Amino acid sequence: MKEGNIDVINMFIPNVSWLFIDSNWNVYSNLECASFDPWWKSGNIIRNSIEEIIKRYEANKCYGLRVASEITVKELVEKYGDTYCQKLYESKGDLLSYYLNRFCKGNYNKK
Repeated sequence: MKEGNIDVINMFIPNVSWLFIDSNWNVYSNLECASFDPWWKSGNIIRNSIEEIIKRYEANKCYGLRVASEITVKELVEKYGDTYCQKLYESKGDLLSYYLNRFCKGNYNKK
């Protein structure tokens, strides 16, 4: 684990964890930065056992969770920050969620 990365994943962990299941039986976590994009998918109820899905979630096996646990705030800001940006974000978490998902989207197929 890189120094400084703990603040990225920890800022998105909810007080209570649960899983979302979409209409195709894909399973996603309720991390506040997560979306229904493929890099956040923990498994599929039809193809994977519940035990396997839970283990994948707990071990940060899906790409989005792995990135969130490995990347630092500094790395995200250096890559995507714009000192001239005029956009307003509700919170630091909103902005970092945007950066994290942007990173995942740009790198998911390169994994």
